[in-house]
Amino acid sequence: MMNLKDFFDDYEFHDSPLDDIVFDKQTEQLSLSIDLCLFNQKGYQQGGPENQKGTLVFSQVKQFIADPDIDIIDWKTQDGEILDARLDDKGMIVILFSVSNYSLKHETVYEITCSAQKATWRPSES
Repeated sequence: MMNLKDFFDDYEFHDSPLDDIVFDKQTEQLSLSIDLCLFNQKGYQQGGPENQKGTLVFSQVKQFIADPDIDIIDWKTQDGEILDARLDDKGMIVILFSVSNYSLKHETVYEITCSAQKATWRPSES
């Protein structure tokens, strides 16, 4: 686990495909299943893998706000993409992402704002 400033300094999430978001109020944990764009990361070496599936986990999440409500997203039929993920000037996490519903030819932009104590990137075992 890393503190949030170091985490957002070390990772870039823009353009990373988003497969699922779960906020568990009981455990105060926000999890985002993504396909991290490795080519956007510091130290990426040309010819290496471009993406890596994994989970972005924020712990001790408070003040969680999602606009619109993320519970309406059907991740089985809709695709997401992270547009921006950062700390604002008050230390709040701000995650902007779009979700496309191809059958309806509709795209919705969502914003999540919350506070958290720590962040972790957990690569999937492949």
